[in-house]
Amino acid sequence: MVSLQVDTNPPSKVKRGTRTIANVKDQFFLGGIPENVRSVGINVRSSYQGCLKNFRIKDSSVVELSNPASMFGDISMFGCPIAD
Repeated sequence: MVSLQVDTNPPSKVKRGTRTIANVKDQFFLGGIPENVRSVGINVRSSYQGCLKNFRIKDSSVVELSNPASMFGDISMFGCPIAD
């Protein structure tokens, strides 16, 4: 299940299939994938445009996004260009 909460709105949820665990052994991309990455099951037409904060995976603490392993595209780590 994927649950997304934007600002103070109630979370929206999508449930598909019967899997409960994503066993990610390779890279995990958030917001899109680089053009040179191809993988079975990934069908991305465009990347996410917006801002993220307080990102959590399941019931874990907030994932620190200010020090990613790598970044691609036009990304600002200082503020939210969409909201500014």
